[in-house]
Amino acid sequence: YYLAKGELEDAFEAMLTMADTPPTGEAKARYMREMHETYDGFVGKSVSEVSLTQQMMKTVRIAVLAGCRFGEEAFPIIRSLMYMDGMVLRGHPEVDLISSMGPYLDEFASIVELPYTGDSSSQKTSTAAFWEGNLKPTD
Repeated sequence: YYLAKGELEDAFEAMLTMADTPPTGEAKARYMREMHETYDGFVGKSVSEVSLTQQMMKTVRIAVLAGCRFGEEAFPIIRSLMYMDGMVLRGHPEVDLISSMGPYLDEFASIVELPYTGDSSSQKTSTAAFWEGNLKPTD
């Protein structure tokens, strides 16, 4: 969500919400520094310029070395991005996959409350729309 918008600091913090054990203190400071180094110049690059698979592997490595422990639920997300990277690289290598997902992530965020957005004002409406199959917030 945040990465697609180029909001790196928020993206790195959101990653920590997926960890069962997020880093604190100096470990967190090192995590943030290394993430900024890894993602410097990443936003706006096509899949042929930067491999999302390698980027995700670096990201997970940085988080684990900082002390993060992830439950099994985090890995399908990572695996899905890696599969998508391969498909897009094969079929449409000049696309900026992360940025192009932005509008779809915005729509998803308007339907389902994301744990790191801090906006719970529309939770009841969002939940009802999701479970009733009314997935367009304008309906």
